[in-house]
Amino acid sequence: MGITEIFSKIRHHFFEYRRIYGSCSLIIYFKNRIPKFKQSDIKKIYVSRGDTNRRPCLNEKHLEERIQSLGFKIICTTPLTLKERIELFSGADIIAGPCGAGMFHNLFMKDNTALFSIGTPEMNKNSSAFTNIGTPKNQDSYIFCGHNKDKSNPTTDSWEIDVDICMDAITHAISAL
Repeated sequence: MGITEIFSKIRHHFFEYRRIYGSCSLIIYFKNRIPKFKQSDIKKIYVSRGDTNRRPCLNEKHLEERIQSLGFKIICTTPLTLKERIELFSGADIIAGPCGAGMFHNLFMKDNTALFSIGTPEMNKNSSAFTNIGTPKNQDSYIFCGHNKDKSNPTTDSWEIDVDICMDAITHAISAL
């Protein structure tokens, strides 16, 4: 089973289990079953969507350039194996990136960490899933909203973020951690 199928299964079970039992018990269930691997030394990760045409952030490259100045490493998770993803994210203190499947890697993060989800208001409706994953791990969650460029389908169209405002917010949030 590929990583996409694994995450789809986790996400499906997450929403169904949360509806019945509540999210915290499900996350604890999954957390206790994730294999332990060597943790990466990378502490700040930006999860890039640069390898997909779906919901492209039109100024993501500019955001990536700026966020690197805060010590973030830009990662595209698509080519990574599940083991590499667990190693990478289990060592991270902070992850940031556009709302999408890559942000579900906060499941692998240790306790007392932070997640910055970036997207449009429509995309960030799903960010409650990331927040629910982080809650039993005492994970701080931050949501930053951009705006759609096209108005035909707000969940799949291209969008932009105000990079200056986003960077100010991330810088401020990091200083408060």
